[in-house]
Order: sequence, then structure tokens, then C-alpha cells
Amino acid sequence: MSEELCKAYTQALIADGVPQEIAEKAAQVIANDRPGEPNLGRSPEDQQAVLDAWEASQSKEVADE
Repeated sequence: MSEELCKAYTQALIADGVPQEIAEKAAQVIANDRPGEPNLGRSPEDQQAVLDAWEASQSKEVADE
């Protein structure tokens, strides 16, 4: 995993309104994605971390409307 890539994902998620703890977990998952594998090589727990970040991002967008 690239630490710089993980840091960039974390910063982008936080900038999108995702809480830091959720953003850090999701960024670690995303930075370790393996494109040639089913579900990008993500475990169910990994998939949940990314879903949590997406939901946090979406809830901020709804609140901003």
C-alpha cells in the first residue's frame, strides 16, 4: 500500500465531509484495492468500511441541500 495514496484518499474523504475515523478506515481499504480480484479483493468488513464512508458523504450532501 502506498502511504501517500492512503493519505490522499483520507484527505479527499474528509474534505467531502466524512468523519476522520471513517475516512481513515475507508482510505486504507481503497489504497489496497486489487483490480483483478472479485470485489477488488475486499473482505465484507472492508466493503462495510467503504460503504460507511459513502453513506457519510451522502448524508452531508443531503444536509447541504
